[in-house]
Amino acid sequence: ARAAGRDLEVRFTHALELMRARKLDAAAIAVEGMLAIFPYHAGALCLRGNLLCAQGRFDQALRDFQRAAREDPADAAHWIGAARALERLERPQEAIACYERALQAAPALPDIAARLADLTKRNVKSSATTNSSSVRNARSPPASIRRYGRFAR
Repeated sequence: ARAAGRDLEVRFTHALELMRARKLDAAAIAVEGMLAIFPYHAGALCLRGNLLCAQGRFDQALRDFQRAAREDPADAAHWIGAARALERLERPQEAIACYERALQAAPALPDIAARLADLTKRNVKSSATTNSSSVRNARSPPASIRRYGRFAR
């Protein structure tokens, strides 16, 4: 069992090095080989999620990041990956929740806090714009009613 674990870590390190060297096809092959042996390896799932994001396949990447986070919830990288995929999928509320989980896992990382603050600020602004126009539209009577003075202001 110990030798298998060592072999798995050697394979993971190799896949990571391939990714860092921008040899994405070779990295993808290495990651798939790892996941065929051990389908719940959080690092390999996260690495495949990053490869899928690089291809613009954000739905599939999100699934891998979520699986990685279930396997190893204490690793902020999985939550950050999920948050970034959710941002690309235009699901800001879920992205905010993932950034919050990442911040819990790694409170010393200033990038997470800054990204969370930025996304929250943008999301609050867009919600306020949507809500104020909804309220404005809800209060305004139709033009035909305004014309006849039933709602004189």
